[in-house]
Amino acid sequence: MQPPLIAVRKSAGDQHAHAMYTRHPTVCHGTKRLKPAELAARGMYHVRMMTDNPAFPDPTPSLQELSDACEELELASGIYTFNKGRQDLEARDAIYRTTKHLIVGLAGYVQSMIHGDHALAMSAGFHVKKKRQPSVPVQAPQSVVARCTPYPGRIELRWAGVRHHSVYDVQIRTTDAGNNEQWVLLYTTSKNHLTVEHLQSDVFHTFRVVAHGALGASPVSDMASAKPV
Repeated sequence: MQPPLIAVRKSAGDQHAHAMYTRHPTVCHGTKRLKPAELAARGMYHVRMMTDNPAFPDPTPSLQELSDACEELELASGIYTFNKGRQDLEARDAIYRTTKHLIVGLAGYVQSMIHGDHALAMSAGFHVKKKRQPSVPVQAPQSVVARCTPYPGRIELRWAGVRHHSVYDVQIRTTDAGNNEQWVLLYTTSKNHLTVEHLQSDVFHTFRVVAHGALGASPVSDMASAKPV
């Protein structure tokens, strides 16, 4: 059952001047101000909670990727604590940022799967908060750009932000945009940009984006294609 809508009238003299509001649950990634050991422990907690969890059949990023990052963070943190070297600090901070990015991405995936069910978010080890949002349909993302980079297999994606969105689904297909190959969900993110890596070189990859808001998914965006080196 969807939460009730509450009408708020802006002007008593104008029956059309009102807005509709709903309470939309937002998954909290909870990584702010965590120390390296705490962040690694948080990541492993999500791995344990989501392993074999039927509500999340195909986590993005993968649980193995997050688990490996947490183990690397624990190791790098221990090395820095023992040696206190500058290079050791830089290595620890780099894997810290990677681990945090993976947890934030996983929170976005959970957001896209729970459909307002707080218990499902908790079963993945995340908390939710209710954010008051206008209950208006979100628009299709505009100005989607796919840009090649000097790095093999890497493409930079960017699009104009959509008001009142919660997350974006980035979809991909690898053949010519004119044929009917099925689109595949590549990544779910709350940001309006994405770096895609490990793509096949010298092959055109086509992308499109769908925004999600309080009332569901937007229409799909225009397509953007690029061929990585």
